[in-house]
Amino acid sequence: MQAKEPRKEWEWLIRRPAEAESSGATIYHLISVDLALEYFRMLGQKVVALSVEEVLEKIEKLLSPKHRQLLNDLPRKFYTAAWAPKDYSEHLDILEDATKAVVYQNVVKMTYKPAGGEPHELKVRPLTLLYHKGGFYLVGIASTKRRPVYFNIERIQEMKITAEKFEYPRRYHPEQMLDGAWGIFTGPAETFRLKYAPELSEYISSRHWHRSQKISREKDGSVVLTLNVTDSEELRSWIRSFGKQVQVLP
Repeated sequence: MQAKEPRKEWEWLIRRPAEAESSGATIYHLISVDLALEYFRMLGQKVVALSVEEVLEKIEKLLSPKHRQLLNDLPRKFYTAAWAPKDYSEHLDILEDATKAVVYQNVVKMTYKPAGGEPHELKVRPLTLLYHKGGFYLVGIASTKRRPVYFNIERIQEMKITAEKFEYPRRYHPEQMLDGAWGIFTGPAETFRLKYAPELSEYISSRHWHRSQKISREKDGSVVLTLNVTDSEELRSWIRSFGKQVQVLP
C-alpha cells in the first residue's frame, strides 16, 4: 500500500470546497486576500494604491449572496490583536515612500535622527519594511555601510525617492540579520539557561521563543529553557517580566 503524503500546513485553508467549484472567486480566495493584506491595513489606506475595502468590494460583486455574507463576517472571524502599536498618523508619507522604494527598488535620500544623536543625511538602498512589536523599521544599506542596518521609521524626518535603481541582493534575507537576535537587536550570541517555576512549564514549553531554544523538564515540574542569543535590554526586560518565577542559571 502506498503511503499518503502528509497534508501540508494550511492546505485545508486554501483548497476549494466542492460547493464552490463553480464560482470564479471563492470565500477561500477572499480569506487568503484578507490575511495577506492585513499587513497593509496596519500601514493605513494611504500606503496602498487601492485600499483593502476597494479590493474586496470588487471581488464581492462576483460572489453569491451566501458568500457575500461570509465576506462581511471575515473581519470578525480573522482578527489581529496588536499589542501597544505605535501611532504612525504623522508618518504616513514616510511609510508610503518607504513601501514604494522597497517594492520598486529605488534608492532613497533621507534625513535620519538616531536616538541621542543629531539628524544627518543618508543615501540608502531599502531592502525590507520590518514590523516588530507594534513598530516599523526600514532595513537598508546606507552608502557609507556595507551591511544592512535598521532605521526606525519615526526617526526618519524626511525621505525622497530617487530615480536611481539598485539590484536587489540575491543572497540577502532579513532572517540573516535576526540570526542569534532576541527580537531585532543583534550582536555576539551568548548562552542563557533560564529555569521556570512548575506553574509556567506548560506556557514556556508550548511556545517557540527562538530558533536556538532547547527545553528540558526537571523532576520538580519546572522547565529549563536554554537560548543562544544576543544579550540585550530587550532580552533582559523579557526575563524580568517573569519576576520570581524564573531563575537565571550559571
